[in-house]
Amino acid sequence: MNRVCQATLLALTALLAAVSCEKKNQPEKLAAPSPVLATAGINSATFLWENVKGAESYLAVLDEGEPIPVKGISITVDGLEPASEHTLKMKSIAPEGSLEWLDSDFSVPLNFSTAGKKKLSMPDLSASCILPSGFTVSWPVVRNAAKYVYKIGEGEEIQTVETAFTVDNLINSTHYTVKVKAVPSEEMSEVATESQWAELVVTTAGPAALDAPVLRAESVLGVEITIAWDAIHHAQSYVCTLNDGEPVSVTTNFVKFEGLQPLTQYTVKVYSKPAEGDVNYYDSSVSKISVTTKNAPSEDDKKGDLPDFEEKPIF
Repeated sequence: MNRVCQATLLALTALLAAVSCEKKNQPEKLAAPSPVLATAGINSATFLWENVKGAESYLAVLDEGEPIPVKGISITVDGLEPASEHTLKMKSIAPEGSLEWLDSDFSVPLNFSTAGKKKLSMPDLSASCILPSGFTVSWPVVRNAAKYVYKIGEGEEIQTVETAFTVDNLINSTHYTVKVKAVPSEEMSEVATESQWAELVVTTAGPAALDAPVLRAESVLGVEITIAWDAIHHAQSYVCTLNDGEPVSVTTNFVKFEGLQPLTQYTVKVYSKPAEGDVNYYDSSVSKISVTTKNAPSEDDKKGDLPDFEEKPIF
């Protein structure tokens, strides 16, 4: 081997030795702990693991919550719901200022469940058909529920097997708190318990004004006029006036005024009125129409020889 080859080999050997020495001086990442479930109670669970070489302490994370510092090789977590599912993951912590070790990665999350009966899911409540005097509350079927219990405010508890109920005789523009809970069947009572109360606040609507009549002159003669309109939904009667005179109440959708003066303008006003005690509606606004009577009828008209207007067949 010539001197050039010998020099190259020596250089490579020195380089490898330097790299090896540098690697030895770099800190090594700790192994992650491997927790196992030791006991699972109704509201707590205990975990154990083997001590990790080089670890000074550990961090535990329950359900992606805040890290929990741990000294030793066990941890008990509490305050859990019965028959609920959770995850736990852990990492090893190196001594502060260590040149030999680095903190480990988190372990693979460990899935576990607490003991006890599982609560049914709370009903998902929604309100519809909201009126001044009442409303309807409904919800999707809750799995494993055999019936439901509901109450309005601090009223009595009422059982139902339906997934909806309607309340009435309420006060308009008022807030009502509705509570509903799901109850399991007797067969499921060994593994499940009733849900927590689901709560919903519903505000009854304020009363609404009836629609105002749209007036039309049905018949205009020399001494009488007939004013008509389409029937108004939820109206029980109509109040009519002629030239702001004495009000006249009718239950039909027309009004006739007689004994008028020929060739005279008259103003008719009409508004809709709900049934007495109907808290859902109140009087409509006032509609008005102005019409002018025709010329006085002739003597033949008075005798009935000529009709005041042409009758139209109904078919």
